Amino acid sequence: MTAMTHVRYLAETIGPRGSTTPQEAAAAVYAAQTLREAGLTPTVETFVSARSAWYPFALFSTLILIAETLFWAAGGWGAWAALLLAGLAFASVLLELAFRPNLLRWLLPKGQRETFLLTAASDRKLLALAEKAAEERPELAAYSHAFRGAYTEGAIAARHGFRVLTLVSHRRDGVLPEWHRPTDVVANVEAGVVKRTEAFVEELLRRIDLK
Repeated sequence: MTAMTHVRYLAETIGPRGSTTPQEAAAAVYAAQTLREAGLTPTVETFVSARSAWYPFALFSTLILIAETLFWAAGGWGAWAALLLAGLAFASVLLELAFRPNLLRWLLPKGQRETFLLTAASDRKLLALAEKAAEERPELAAYSHAFRGAYTEGAIAARHGFRVLTLVSHRRDGVLPEWHRPTDVVANVEAGVVKRTEAFVEELLRRIDLK
């Protein structure tokens, strides 16, 4: 099966995979089964999560608005209450960005989620190996890019002690085409890019095996 076949199955057969939804669980099962068929041994884990990754930040914005209202409308005690509430909100959102327990998570509706964990390690040497592969296989159009002020799923693995390398499809200016937009559908996925990415991953794995 090609990578594009998996893309179509996840996006069209299973469909949208929102946090804690049955579709997300089905996608985790599909991914784990695909890895098993490839001879690997993924571990499926269930955990409690907010029903949307955006909920903590929406709640943070609401708390800040409440704090501002208290500051202007409630007099002297309101200023202190606003300061306390804003401080709690800021501390919580910073903890959320660091994937740590916080007030925002406690207040939000939650549900069960499933993910699969496939043990893998990568470091700067692996990045250098990937850059070397990109240099020697220019037809694959792969290149490195440093993102600032953002994180990928790799940040979660890194938070738990894994060394990671993230592959993302974006333009050379760092823009992710169609990302999180209504136009982010299979019809707008460039099959050629997916095919080249698949070839690049295979080339990278081949070089890792030679080390």
